[in-house]
Amino acid sequence: VAVNHDRSLMRLTVESDGSSGESPALRRLVSFHLDARGVITSVLSGEPHHQSIPGCEFSRAIAPPGWAERLYRVYSYRFRKGAATRLRHPTSFPGGGLYFGQWRLEKLPDGSFKADFHTAEPATQDAVFRMRVTLKGRRTEVAVDPGFLALVPMSVDAQPPRLEDYMAAILPEDRQWVREVLRHEKLPGEHGLVYRVADQSGVVQTLCHHISRSDTKGGIRHLDSRLTLVEPEKINRVAVNTLAMAFGLESRFPESGGKVCLPGFQNLASYLLRLKALLEQDAVHQTIAVTSHEANPCSICHQEPPPGPHLQLELPGLQLSLSQLTQLVSSDASLFRIGQRSAWKSWFSELHTRGFHLAIGLGDRSQATIGIFTGR
Repeated sequence: VAVNHDRSLMRLTVESDGSSGESPALRRLVSFHLDARGVITSVLSGEPHHQSIPGCEFSRAIAPPGWAERLYRVYSYRFRKGAATRLRHPTSFPGGGLYFGQWRLEKLPDGSFKADFHTAEPATQDAVFRMRVTLKGRRTEVAVDPGFLALVPMSVDAQPPRLEDYMAAILPEDRQWVREVLRHEKLPGEHGLVYRVADQSGVVQTLCHHISRSDTKGGIRHLDSRLTLVEPEKINRVAVNTLAMAFGLESRFPESGGKVCLPGFQNLASYLLRLKALLEQDAVHQTIAVTSHEANPCSICHQEPPPGPHLQLELPGLQLSLSQLTQLVSSDASLFRIGQRSAWKSWFSELHTRGFHLAIGLGDRSQATIGIFTGR
């Protein structure tokens, strides 16, 4: 407990002792002995692969890719000051993965130091890479598992790397929507998305990115991530909440959301912007909600939808009667032919030409709905 001089303000810091099942106790993963200059002289306790680092400068030995210079400046000051200190930052050991925890630095009577690393994190599993993204307003920081760099050619020239350094490795078709999801203010506490990256030789790999979000004081947000390679077909199944965050739409699902199968959903971005423009042009509220629903046959070519739920757009501001809907869908027998004379039907026909089938209908409140599916 810390109290200021006039006793008007008190700050209480509580650390878990492990007695509560809700908050796992920190465990000491490794303990180093350092000389007065901060060079590791011996490993007092820890995993076998830590035994290879005596003789290394401490801050550089524990730094994730791109973090060495920053940690060197921080710890050099701490070594000169000589006081006991605790620092939290991403940590990576040679031959090991990425960890999040707390370093406790203690100066010994002979002028040397003892450094203990405590963490509640398990070791990185095989074929699972870790990454932490820190968002501070417009500033971003990324710490990655060193092994991940063999898969994703991410620049670590910045100190530390930025989110845009990671974005550069994502395929252009996926880059913008992934950026929107990662930076979205309403990103759920647990969320998963699938997208594509290109390795150093240009080979495209598909990643499943599972995110655990936590917010701290000062508006700082941490995205603790686990990344695994998956089959390319996995990208075709996308959560409705992901689509809502990626394209600025409103989700009709709770946080858990639902998934739809929609190959090529990345191509919808420009068409959804045009749809909002059409609503604005007709003085209709621009809200577009997304949900999943069993689709009807395509209103343009009468293609039957594949089994399972499909993406459905709801336009709450566009109220239609049944006769108006019939005229929209059936006049001249085809939306596709009429597309040349109507901005709306041009939108329908162009999207259909891109391989998306459209089932136009009415919702439970007479709002226009557009079911979207592909023939694949």
